[in-house]
Amino acid sequence: MKDQLSGYNKTAEHEVIYSKKSIENLILTKLENYKEKANRDRFILPIGKNINLFTDVIDNCVKFIDDKESDL
Repeated sequence: MKDQLSGYNKTAEHEVIYSKKSIENLILTKLENYKEKANRDRFILPIGKNINLFTDVIDNCVKFIDDKESDL
């Protein structure tokens, strides 16, 4: 994750304080069709679509992982 942060604006120091890699991978897979370019985690919202297209994917992935963890 620190490698991912290295490409961002350096005017402020970034530090990873919490990471759930499984959620990140799940979200990136679900949003694959909306990637700006391959190998970049930037996405383009299709014209006429609401930002909920992306935020719903994130919320659903977090809920899915949380539900699985609570079953343990």
